[in-house]
Amino acid sequence: MRIAYIDFSRSNGHASVSHREINTVYAAMHGVNARAKLLSCMCDSYFVAVGMKPPSAADLNRRYDGIILSPLDKKYPWARDALSVPCVSIMGDIVTPGMNTIQLDNAAAVRMLIDHLVGSGFRRIVYIDPFNAYWSRERDAAFRSYAAMKTSAVIESRYYDHGRCAEAFSAAQANLLRHGWNALPSPARRKLLASVFARVMEQGQPEVFLCVNDSVAGALIHFLKERGITVPDDVAVTGIDDFGLEFEPYGVSFLTTIRQDFSQAGEIAAQMLIEMITGLRPKRGQVIRIVPRLMTRLSAVHGPLTPAAAGDALFRNRVLDLLDDKYAEADLLPVLARITGFHPAYFSAKFKNVFGITFKRYVSDQRLQKAAFFLENTRRPVLDILFDVGYRDHGSFNKLFRIKYGCSPTMYRMRSGKKS
Repeated sequence: MRIAYIDFSRSNGHASVSHREINTVYAAMHGVNARAKLLSCMCDSYFVAVGMKPPSAADLNRRYDGIILSPLDKKYPWARDALSVPCVSIMGDIVTPGMNTIQLDNAAAVRMLIDHLVGSGFRRIVYIDPFNAYWSRERDAAFRSYAAMKTSAVIESRYYDHGRCAEAFSAAQANLLRHGWNALPSPARRKLLASVFARVMEQGQPEVFLCVNDSVAGALIHFLKERGITVPDDVAVTGIDDFGLEFEPYGVSFLTTIRQDFSQAGEIAAQMLIEMITGLRPKRGQVIRIVPRLMTRLSAVHGPLTPAAAGDALFRNRVLDLLDDKYAEADLLPVLARITGFHPAYFSAKFKNVFGITFKRYVSDQRLQKAAFFLENTRRPVLDILFDVGYRDHGSFNKLFRIKYGCSPTMYRMRSGKKS
């Protein structure tokens, strides 16, 4: 069996992207290749850069049993109209009925941030989105609807979506904005933020800016700093997507954001495609959304930023990064304690103090949540799943799964509509 992964993310003509944004592409590709290798499937990768002609549909149909397209958008109609082999789209601009799709859960990401901000005591929230893309529109809609539901908790919520940002811009600059935030040169971005900020301040300074992604949040933080406004002491800022932006002196542990598991998106895409090729899954009409995770850091601390809060944020960020890579390893606590330079007993105590839960309980919950996701969204055998998420004993896994979800793994899968 042979499949192909085709990435179009660098064909949009926008050079202004961060290293982490580029790395998300490689994370998805890594997930695809890792899963394909595990299932003894060959995988070729293509990167379609600006001005590069993509492979022809006829050639792809002839050479491959299935294709993964990332991201699929309206610029490449042949990808959805001319490909006859099974196809999966990752994070595309369109959800086409002709193929299955892996998407980020943009609505859940926004809801997580609003819940966190409200729970932290923030009441005046302004949302900023200068983009004009399917994913940003999903986030816009989620903010408007969920903030409206939180009227008893949120004293004031205002939003500046693409249209309102354009209204705050000059005519010439608004025309540039038609092509999206990434098309704007840095001076134009600063002018846009200045225009939007002036509009916001006319109605009073908010307590927090919820930005549509990390790129906008990073630019806003630098803009505020130039004007003597300190984050988070004067105003808080959050992003979405966890692009790994660095802010002195805290590095990548500063921006509160939402982490999207692009590697898992690639892994699930490959699993889905191979199941389609082998007849275990329908070839079209299914959408799987990757579950996001809140990364609570320093940019949205409610109140003065203390050294203790900074230290806790650095610890939390380091541990979560390690858990993303090593959650399935045996004897995980001493492994993470050694890497972080702490005695296991001290690491365990510090973890409970920072996370509010024991290390054992947290890791078990994470493993079980991943297992539930795989049970719900793949046809992989239960035994394969429990080993992949870090369990070595079937009986222990079943017992813990029943305690958390109230049923066996097999029953959970049946209730979600999948067959073992």
